[in-house]
Amino acid sequence: MPHGEDGSLGPDDPKESDNGNPNHPQNWPATAKQCTYLTICSFTFLANINSSNFTVATQPIIKEFEVTQTQAGELVCFNVFLFGMGNIFWVPLMRVIGKRPVYLLAMLGLSLMNIWSSQATTYGELLASRILSGFVAAAADATVPAVVADMVAPQDRGHYMMFFHLAMTSGLFLGPLINAYLVQEHDWRWMCYFLAIAVGVVFIIAIFTIRETSTRQHESIDPVVSTKRTQWEWMSVTAGYNPRASFLQPLRDIVANAAYPPLIWCSLTIGISVGWSAPSCK
Repeated sequence: MPHGEDGSLGPDDPKESDNGNPNHPQNWPATAKQCTYLTICSFTFLANINSSNFTVATQPIIKEFEVTQTQAGELVCFNVFLFGMGNIFWVPLMRVIGKRPVYLLAMLGLSLMNIWSSQATTYGELLASRILSGFVAAAADATVPAVVADMVAPQDRGHYMMFFHLAMTSGLFLGPLINAYLVQEHDWRWMCYFLAIAVGVVFIIAIFTIRETSTRQHESIDPVVSTKRTQWEWMSVTAGYNPRASFLQPLRDIVANAAYPPLIWCSLTIGISVGWSAPSCK
């Protein structure tokens, strides 16, 4: 069957056996795919703003909490560190419980962490909230290509990934501009208010728009399961739960692959290029 504009499967797609299942992500209407993906990319955009927001608030933090410049920089550095390392937890978790609950949990967590940051009264409390916000924001990063692989036929995945990278880089470079204005016109706490509200809005939208893209092998042959789901059924947070999946096996695979020389080289080159062009912590 030829690939169509609605995302139907191509003849070489490995999931062609699911071609008759209306619930399979590659058979969804274009609007369902776009709503799911654009909501996730909105989360990616805000998560990357979260990783760079305190780069423009160094001096106010030093003055208010009477800390050194190095300590003020740690609000960004430890946040970014957890932003990368957090995927060691989120990627295996989404294999077990599905992608929709991971995104909803992470969005809610990011909003709450920014509320905590906005109310911090000590440097230690602010640092803890920033570390945890980086951890929950990580779910907006490495999990996204898996969603694209679920929903989109191989020949069209590049177009979708383009929007993901646009959201990611826009958050890194537009975020400091937005936050600099908030710091200048109000104070650094307004950066956290802004993110808490923005992520909260996306969370509410995500409840209705993000569909579960994880599928089970039996769904393509079971006539009951293959009945087209209602909107209420798409809002379930258990549709992607896989009792046979292991949390530890993907974790071991991630650790093992991290030692693979080509991946080490890619990590170094991407890390250096991002670190070189990222906004300064000074």
